[in-house]
Amino acid sequence: MITSLILTFFMNVSIDPESVRYGDIDSFKEGDAIAVIDSKEVYKIFDEYKVIKKEKLQPGTARYNSLMSTCTKKYKKLLKRHASGRYVLVVEVGGVTDYKTTDITRTLIDLNRL
Repeated sequence: MITSLILTFFMNVSIDPESVRYGDIDSFKEGDAIAVIDSKEVYKIFDEYKVIKKEKLQPGTARYNSLMSTCTKKYKKLLKRHASGRYVLVVEVGGVTDYKTTDITRTLIDLNRL
């Protein structure tokens, strides 16, 4: 089974579909706006993530899963709030090559503070 497909457009743009965090890769056309994000950096700002690290919680435990679920909901809400109407795709850093992107990691971190 192939675990990572790379979509290539006009022999220049490559997007790893597994790295897409927002948007529908099938609707992407060359010329559309793409943002990149370092999701790990965004997760670090959430209080629930800080608890996971402080308490050294292990994946699979009920507390870890509950806290991570809350983090993911916050992350998705922030991402949608900022990306909707601005970007066709938001892709994890490193998931796009040979295409102009905008890094929105810092923007999302700042939005969370509002």
